[in-house]
Amino acid sequence: MAAVLNQKQIQKQYLNDVLDMKHFLKLHTTPEIYRRGVAYYQKGKIFDFHTNNRRGIVIARAEGSHNNYYELRLDLERLTGRCDCPSDHNQQKCKHIVAAVYALADLNYLPNQEVLKHYQDLMVELEVVKASEEIASRQNLNAESTGKSTRTKAVKKQNPVSKRPKAAYPQYVTKILEALTLEKKAALLEHLLVTQKVNHSVTRAWWEAQNIDLKSILRFIKKQRQVFDNDYIGEKSTRAIDGSLSYLRQIMYHLNLSSAMKPKALELSISIAQMIDDEWLSQGHNYIVFEEIREELISAVLETLETNPKEIKPVIESRLREEGYQGLWRLLAMSKGAVAHDMILEQISLSNSRVPALFDSSEAYQKYILTSMMMTPDWQLEDQFFLQVIEECEFLTEQDRAYYYQRYYKNRGEVDKYLQYSAAVEKERFSIELLEVLLEGKEWERASRVVDRFLTDPKYARSSLYFVPLLDMVMLKSKLIGELHDDEKSYNEALDKLYVQVENLDIKEDERALFFWEERQYHQLTQYLDWYRDQSMILNNYAFKSSDHKNNALFYLTSLLPLQHPDIDAIYKAALVKEIEYLTHTQSNVYEFTYQLVDLVFARGLHQDLSAFIAHCQTHFARRKKLIESLSDFAKTKGL
Repeated sequence: MAAVLNQKQIQKQYLNDVLDMKHFLKLHTTPEIYRRGVAYYQKGKIFDFHTNNRRGIVIARAEGSHNNYYELRLDLERLTGRCDCPSDHNQQKCKHIVAAVYALADLNYLPNQEVLKHYQDLMVELEVVKASEEIASRQNLNAESTGKSTRTKAVKKQNPVSKRPKAAYPQYVTKILEALTLEKKAALLEHLLVTQKVNHSVTRAWWEAQNIDLKSILRFIKKQRQVFDNDYIGEKSTRAIDGSLSYLRQIMYHLNLSSAMKPKALELSISIAQMIDDEWLSQGHNYIVFEEIREELISAVLETLETNPKEIKPVIESRLREEGYQGLWRLLAMSKGAVAHDMILEQISLSNSRVPALFDSSEAYQKYILTSMMMTPDWQLEDQFFLQVIEECEFLTEQDRAYYYQRYYKNRGEVDKYLQYSAAVEKERFSIELLEVLLEGKEWERASRVVDRFLTDPKYARSSLYFVPLLDMVMLKSKLIGELHDDEKSYNEALDKLYVQVENLDIKEDERALFFWEERQYHQLTQYLDWYRDQSMILNNYAFKSSDHKNNALFYLTSLLPLQHPDIDAIYKAALVKEIEYLTHTQSNVYEFTYQLVDLVFARGLHQDLSAFIAHCQTHFARRKKLIESLSDFAKTKGL
């Protein structure tokens, strides 16, 4: 069993993987989610980092709103993660995942002590509440029996009760449980086992005598789904998760007790796994604990398949043939067992000669099998086996076959072969995945050509299956220039060329300003400040979010104050000139930005320019009494 690692050990062992995932998330997360994730990390709201027994899986907790806490898991080797929160999706990770990766990348990261203490206090409180409920429950039972105690003693004296022999217990237990639902049976059995009121052999005898009713299990699962639908992340939903886990664990526990019921028990395991997929996971209730139970159920089937194929193989073949359960196909393919692999190859071979039931064609069936095998974040197919599967499928088109080879070679990290098949699959379409592979393989020239085409060919950029922000691609281009040019002269020439391109690029003005800010081309910010005041002059400009751009402009002007550079003084002077133009043409009498600009110019030390600005306002804007009074008071106070 692998040792459990703490935060510092995880950072030491997986730092390179963490940095790769940090870069990956920056490319694949919307700017807003990424910004919120970084803010979450800065507030120290991620804590309790540790690993489980699987290599590379990091578990942590995140503080949510309304006293909710989410569990998240990072698969650092495959650059993916899952979070319990409702905002996490396969194609778009949530802010908690971003925050956790940032925290791991920061070797000095410490969680917020208030957050940590609140969580620990909450856990203690829950334990106290649970213990109190148990004590209250016992007291209620005692209180109910007190009134009958005298009469009961008298009856016992007249009719002494002999102890039941052990052989009579199974029938006795059966009679008690006949009137209960399966959920209550499982809960009662758990109580009997924990309190040792009944031993395992008795429980086994009772369980083997039962006809497990799949309909009642399905009713329970659907009932829990209604709770999840109506109360997605609330208290009821949390209780429903705990109840579901207890219920399913009890069923799994008793199914594993009986070796005589193995085929039937395993068939039931498949059915329950499919119910979890259909009713919970595929409906968006993708809690990690449910995925783990689903995997445990199917894993038990696959383990038994290798040891007892004669009995189990017909059961699995029947389920695949009659219902085509995708989850079973995936886990069959992921199994390293020879029997499981032979089953897949046999099914494909049969489909080459006849159309399988429930499918329109053999081609659809074979594509279904291959796609099912790959539809999992934990895809770990053996190299030769997946090649065998592709080659066995006779009804695949050349483009489909190229697609599956492309997936295969990406999984192996063979960049050249991946690119060879990508040309046949993607054709003229931009692929963010192709770009990622090139970056991972340090194919800087090829990656640069892809980015150049994206920035210069709008049709090619729009062909992407996923939204890719222009700002991200421009910033990536800047980094690629650094990788491609060793000498300073060619590096600067390439950057200057990129800056001219960005000036003429059809990109949002605030994103253009952010790019130049990141590149430290501060003189380019004048263009954004001018644009902001021009937009502010337009009446009924509803699409223009003035407050957002005002905050951006003030951020840049405030951040530039301590920097010593000739270009920066020119920015403040140009801002004063633009403000005069704004005051000349606007009808607005809101001067908040004007006052803040005056404060910043004064702080910069440009007193002469500021005095000229105030004098101009006093001469030409006499009707703006509120503005003139404020500027005059400012000049008097500051001695201008």
